Amino acid sequence: MIPTLDNFLSYGSDVFKSRADYRNMIVDIYTTVLTSDNLGENDFINGSKLADSILLNLRGHVDDVSGSVGTLGTETDRMDSTCK
Repeated sequence: MIPTLDNFLSYGSDVFKSRADYRNMIVDIYTTVLTSDNLGENDFINGSKLADSILLNLRGHVDDVSGSVGTLGTETDRMDSTCK
């Protein structure tokens, strides 16, 4: 799923920049991946790659959520278990 979402963000960034609802959806996918107990470590890693793509391709258009994207990625308990 990540290559597809990355492709959407890379080549359709103008659409994401003009549609707040699309930006909210992609951030919601990221949040769900990092906070869901039903997903595994590989999903967590892919969620981090998605955050990377969001921040790089939508620079200046996700400033309202970029703080939560960064802190969510560093404060989650799953990161501790993944990094061990």
